[in-house]
Amino acid sequence: VYINNSYAVNPPSVGVATFYAVDASGNLYPQAGTRPFYADVLTSRPINLKFLPSDNIYLSFYYQPEGLGEAPEKTDPLLLEFYAPQTGTWHRIWAVPGDTFQTFRPVILSVTDTLFLQEGFRFRFRNIASLSNFTDDPGRIDNDDQWHIDYVYLNRGRAPGDTIPDDVAFVSLPGSVLKTYEAIPWSHFDAAANREMRPYLTYTYRNLFGVERKVDRSLRITGINLAYQYNFPSTAENIEPYTEMTYNPDLEKFPSASGDSTLFRIRCWLTTDTVSIRKIYRWNDTVEFIQKFSNYYAWDDGSAEF
Repeated sequence: VYINNSYAVNPPSVGVATFYAVDASGNLYPQAGTRPFYADVLTSRPINLKFLPSDNIYLSFYYQPEGLGEAPEKTDPLLLEFYAPQTGTWHRIWAVPGDTFQTFRPVILSVTDTLFLQEGFRFRFRNIASLSNFTDDPGRIDNDDQWHIDYVYLNRGRAPGDTIPDDVAFVSLPGSVLKTYEAIPWSHFDAAANREMRPYLTYTYRNLFGVERKVDRSLRITGINLAYQYNFPSTAENIEPYTEMTYNPDLEKFPSASGDSTLFRIRCWLTTDTVSIRKIYRWNDTVEFIQKFSNYYAWDDGSAEF
């Protein structure tokens, strides 16, 4: 699968796992063709699930078909399978047929069968894909049948309605500091900065939990190959339950320097609390973006969603 921040539309949190028709090297699978075939697989590590059915073990996740890619046909489903350690067999537990674009939907499934309540339990997601015959546009052939998943969570002591994470999370990266371009030549930056550099940065985060949360926000921009650091003063604001907030911290012009290229690391992070139960979600609290100045102009961010 492809872990990314650009293929899904409005994900619950930053970072999704995308399933489609190419392998980890970006090549079509050997079995790929216009007939349905098994494509990507995302498998958990072995888990000691030796508990009782009464321990209320549930697996939950969010899924979306298509996103910014190509929609999976009805015969190209997303599948979930459980592994039974004692028999060494995989069992299909859940599937959804291919569909056109929809927002992320939650799924929660109980694990009560003693076949799976064993040490060495595993689960895996798989997608079935089929190549479209895009003879007029061959570049679209391998971007077929995209599925995206987020917030995969297995635990005991849960309930059927336990699908909303107790999390305040980024939902997108901050993006380029330039108005028109993704990148421009560093040697042109001085002349273009007043017209081309944004006055502020934009990033978005969301309160997925059902109570108001106080969120501290911080921003740091560091030169990777240039002696520069800008720390934006931290601010705090309450965010209502189930709401999204866009924040626009001011930027300052980058300093001049010689050379034909340079890089800046833009790092944004949120601070909410230190409650241990929410530690599993903390990777959603920080996002980074590398601002590139090289020897070219670019409108595109280099992510070939479709």
